[in-house]
Amino acid sequence: MRRGESLCARAAARRSLLLLLLARAVAQDVDLTGDFFFGLGTAPGHAEDSLDDAWRQFAEDGHVQAWKSRGQPDERLQFWSRPEVELDLAAQTGIKVYRLGVDWGRLVPNCSMSATDACGVQDVSALQRYRDIVGMVRARNMSCMISLFHHSFPKWGMTPPHPGPEGAAAGDMWGDENAIRHFVAFASDVVDTLADLVDMWVPMNEPHVFAMLTYCQGVWPPGPEIESNIARMNCFMNPHAGALKAEANMAAAHRQDVLDFCGINYYGRELVDGFSPTLRKDVEYSDSGRSVHPVGLYDMLNAFHVRYKDDPDALFEARTPPKSAGGYGYIITENGIADSTDILRGSYIVEHLAAIAAARKAGIRVRGYIHWTLSDNWEWADGYCPKFGLVAVNRSTVNLTRTPRQSFYLWQRICREQRVSNATRYELWERVHAASAAGISHYMCRADDGVHSYEEPIPTPILGGTRHDWRFRLEDAETLSDQLSQVIDQASSYSLLQSIRFSDEHDFDPFARSVNWIAGLSMQPPSPPASPRSPVVIHFDKLNARLNKTAHIAAEAMMQSWQAFSQGFSSPAEQTEPAPALEDARGHAPAAGTTLVVALLLLAAAIAVSAARRIRRAAPRAPALA
Repeated sequence: MRRGESLCARAAARRSLLLLLLARAVAQDVDLTGDFFFGLGTAPGHAEDSLDDAWRQFAEDGHVQAWKSRGQPDERLQFWSRPEVELDLAAQTGIKVYRLGVDWGRLVPNCSMSATDACGVQDVSALQRYRDIVGMVRARNMSCMISLFHHSFPKWGMTPPHPGPEGAAAGDMWGDENAIRHFVAFASDVVDTLADLVDMWVPMNEPHVFAMLTYCQGVWPPGPEIESNIARMNCFMNPHAGALKAEANMAAAHRQDVLDFCGINYYGRELVDGFSPTLRKDVEYSDSGRSVHPVGLYDMLNAFHVRYKDDPDALFEARTPPKSAGGYGYIITENGIADSTDILRGSYIVEHLAAIAAARKAGIRVRGYIHWTLSDNWEWADGYCPKFGLVAVNRSTVNLTRTPRQSFYLWQRICREQRVSNATRYELWERVHAASAAGISHYMCRADDGVHSYEEPIPTPILGGTRHDWRFRLEDAETLSDQLSQVIDQASSYSLLQSIRFSDEHDFDPFARSVNWIAGLSMQPPSPPASPRSPVVIHFDKLNARLNKTAHIAAEAMMQSWQAFSQGFSSPAEQTEPAPALEDARGHAPAAGTTLVVALLLLAAAIAVSAARRIRRAAPRAPALA
């Protein structure tokens, strides 16, 4: 090497080292000490063995990829027969909250949609088993969050013997109004039995997602028949009237002052080409096809905080402002990444925690973070392909041997210390960078159409550090200002605008679905009388605009089920004076019954996408995190 070249090389090395040291000095530790908890989440369809649900039949009929070819698929995680395996691992991490669910079909195995009497819990021994499992959770010093419906309805709801309402079809449980009374009976029995042990309730997990993937895309049971016969005909048909009703009825709920908190289920950003998801070659994705985009979590927290705290009228013109982010705050109820290599996961977790720390520093009260999930499990139509777990599962062994990944020990340290040092944050990113530089791949389970799944994953290069720096930086954060609300009809502006991200970097009109949002409501369980007030969380889901008429009917029925269920458990003070009737923007009184907030009007969204430009927030920002 010539002397000049040697000097240049040394100078370049010194500059690189200087920049590295500067970056490490400027970056801040991720501090989540104080009023903040960590948790882990799972659900019956993901984890329970001996479960003859709609998903099992759907998989046996060949509609689930990476299922039959995997060892002991029916065993899932053996959580029903051996829950202590998962619970011991969860307790070892030091979490404070464990989220699980009860399966409707397990507890109510024999019913029909046309049954004269509502079907409450039939298998009392199974309900007692759930009580025992919840007791195991509490015995390990973890609080318990219970989901009552988590994407799996009973098999008897698959084929209703009589026609449902207009737009419904055979196999469409939530399109049948009888589902409401059956759900209320089931849920009431569960609450009566478990109320003294459960800290938080989730009546419905993401009803919009369930409706969309079942009735629009047909990738969830009952499957393709629904998609071909209904969804393709009815997509985009009639969400507007429902959105108006949803606004007015949710306003009534807010006026009763029962809003406990908003929760966000955030996994990443999805780019849309036209009206369909698309995967891009210059973006880092998880194995499940979700773009890694930590700053989106900050954007969502900030957008909801600003709107709910500073503009209460935006909450459906509620006459009494709700208890907002400044009062009860937010819980991140799901966040995680499918990463079979475990290379991305550590940095993914920490960068999202950095977004939360920045939000808290800016005055947004984020109360907790629940990671999805502890062990690799059955991921719906993707089968066992995506690896979301902090723990790997060997499905070829009888007992499904668990092996904690490196990220398990990182998570353990985070939960115990409630902080991540800048040095750790840097080291995790360097691991991603080194893998990218070495040409290492992760394994994609999502097809290029962004909807369907692969039987065997496809190697995909890791981009982080070389071609896509997706770390959280506060200076990258932005939210849509309420100026954009003027572009879209007032009825559709609520929340939809908060989920759209516009970009001038691509050659199509993209927007990103980047948030699940939850309205948290509280109820007083009927027994025991002295039991503490338990928050109830309702998942209003990923704000994706692919609803059809059937999906809207189903989603509305699900929300009516929640309303009927929750009305019986409101505190007396909340029931003394009914809320005055509202009129919608056109002067029409809304129909009774809380409907799902489907303010996802595609026509309005399309107008907004074509008319809008990047709008950066003018609000002051908190000090930057590198």
